[in-house]
Amino acid sequence: MKGIKFSQAIVAMFVMVLATTSAWAAYDVGFTWNIFDDWTPGTTDGSSAGNPMPDAAGNPTWSCEYIAGVPAGSGLDSNNPWYELPSSGLMVWDSHYGAGQWMLPNDTPPSNSYTGMWHVCNDQSYGGDHYANVPLRRWQNPSDETLAVSLSGGPDFAGVIHALPTGTILDLVIARTDASNGDSVHLLYSETVVKTASEGEDQSFPLTGLDIDNLVLDPGDDIIFTARSRTRITGYAWASAGLVDDVNITVVPEPATLSMLALGGLAMLRRRRASR
Repeated sequence: MKGIKFSQAIVAMFVMVLATTSAWAAYDVGFTWNIFDDWTPGTTDGSSAGNPMPDAAGNPTWSCEYIAGVPAGSGLDSNNPWYELPSSGLMVWDSHYGAGQWMLPNDTPPSNSYTGMWHVCNDQSYGGDHYANVPLRRWQNPSDETLAVSLSGGPDFAGVIHALPTGTILDLVIARTDASNGDSVHLLYSETVVKTASEGEDQSFPLTGLDIDNLVLDPGDDIIFTARSRTRITGYAWASAGLVDDVNITVVPEPATLSMLALGGLAMLRRRRASR
């Protein structure tokens, strides 16, 4: 009887592991999100309809947002970096700006476009002080179950500084929010680039080093992308800098601990049966 109870316990444990791993079925291992693949335009000018944008499975995933009124002293290396500030809300669609972008109302930056997110560095310009408003893109975990994902940069993953002065400094950030801890923000990746080209030129900085193998995300946990220039200018021409977030977010196998638990349980069960 003791042996039967032991076997039942092992089977129950294995069933529990299978139940846990079966939650991954909605997004199978290898499923990949990338904003270049998932990008869809808005439906109505001045409206947030279509934001967040759906993924290939049809679930709302990519939201284009902004952080308004970022105070001075909120740099990447400060005690209160801008990316830890709460989102100010969803952007609205603007079909008249470029090829169509998510922006603030009335054609106001910052913006989120197919090619990236853009921080306008003018502190006095048409529509007011744009420097204090920073773009944010959010990958909302579309699953109601725990997922493990990898993050890697695609070929176009880059920081870009447009017609801004030589020496312009741009900070780029990818972070995770933790729903179990009040949506606290935890830095995953950051890079700082400095413009060496002349003021009249655009300069692109290919980014490397984004290689996260196994990031476990619970329901409600998100990944955020944002870019902020340290350099601010005065004038009426909108000069921008930003992040081309060609990032692959890919579902990976369950953490090794679950696999080992399942395999270990099966091995123990086989040994018990063989010894009878």
